[in-house]
Amino acid sequence: MTRSLRLRISTPMDALVPGAEALSVRAEDETGGFGIPPGHVDYLTMLPASVVRWHEAGGAERFCAVRAGILTVTGGTEVAISCREGVVGEDLDT
Repeated sequence: MTRSLRLRISTPMDALVPGAEALSVRAEDETGGFGIPPGHVDYLTMLPASVVRWHEAGGAERFCAVRAGILTVTGGTEVAISCREGVVGEDLDT
């Protein structure tokens, strides 16, 4: 079983997170918050305006505020988020 995920977050104009190695990803859709560990089944969902968070392989927690988007999980190793706008930060306050 794989131990990390490759996370990509992009807008039409920019690759906000071009390929971070993540231990887990947390997001929310209309049903509520959910987590994505390595090995997760393939998945597709719409994200409202919300904050996506992930833990990097080095242990740091990172954040990205997204203005609605689409999240896909592929092969249990790839998480991709396409959104209209997003802002990446190292802490929730930013």
